[in-house]
Amino acid sequence: MFDVKVENIARPRLSDTVVQHMAEWICSGSLKPGDELPAESELARRFAVSKAVVREALQRLGEMGVVEIRHGKSTTIREQGSEPLAQYFQIAVRMSANGLREVVDLRRALETHTVSLAARHITEPELDALRRQVEVLGQNRTNSEVWIPANAAFHMILVKASRNVLMTRLFEALSVPIEESMRRLHAQRHVRDPDETFRRHVDILATVEAHDPEAAFAAMQRHFDATEPAIVAVLSSETDKQS
Repeated sequence: MFDVKVENIARPRLSDTVVQHMAEWICSGSLKPGDELPAESELARRFAVSKAVVREALQRLGEMGVVEIRHGKSTTIREQGSEPLAQYFQIAVRMSANGLREVVDLRRALETHTVSLAARHITEPELDALRRQVEVLGQNRTNSEVWIPANAAFHMILVKASRNVLMTRLFEALSVPIEESMRRLHAQRHVRDPDETFRRHVDILATVEAHDPEAAFAAMQRHFDATEPAIVAVLSSETDKQS
C-alpha cells in the first residue's frame, strides 16, 4: 500500500459559499441594477445560514461593487462599473517600483487590440468626437493642462468604439494611472517632439477613418514605440534622485 500523506484542506467559509450563490443568482438575470435584495432575515432563511453570515456575504459583495449597502435602507444591485478595479490600480501602480513601465505596457497590449476593433466598429459620431479631440491636441501641443485630458479622451473614445465592455471597464479603471503617466511623459521635452506626437495621433485617426484594422494596429504600435525614450528618461531621472 502507498503511504499517502493527506494535507489539511481549507474549507470555504459559509459566507464565501453565500457570495457565490448570490452572485450566480444576480448573474442569472433574475435581478437587475436598481433592484432591491430581500431582507437579511429572508436571505438567511433562503440560504439556511445565520444573519451574521448573510451580513458578511453582503459586505463582500459591496466591496466587489456588486451591491450597494445603505444603512437603514434595502441593499440594491449596482450597475456594474470600474470603481473597484480603479481603487486597486491606483494603489497597485503607486506601490510598484515599475509602475510607469507596467502602465504603458498594459496600455500597449490593450490599445493595439482595441484600436483594431474600433476600426471595424466605430460610428460617424465617434469619429467626429475623435476629430474634435485631435483638433484640441493640435492647438495645445505643449500645454499639458489641455493636452493630457484631451489625449486621455482621444484614447477613451477608441477603446469604447471597440464595443468590448470588459476592455472598456479595464481602461476606465486605469484612467487615473494613465493620466499620471501621460503627465510624467509629457514633461520629458528634451526627448519628446510635440509635433511628432501630434502627427501620430493624426495617423491613428486616419487609419480608423479608413476602417483599416491592420493599419490601425500598426499605427498604435508605432505610437507606443515612440514613447520609449520618454519612459527611459523618466525612469533614469527617478533612479538618479534615489541614488
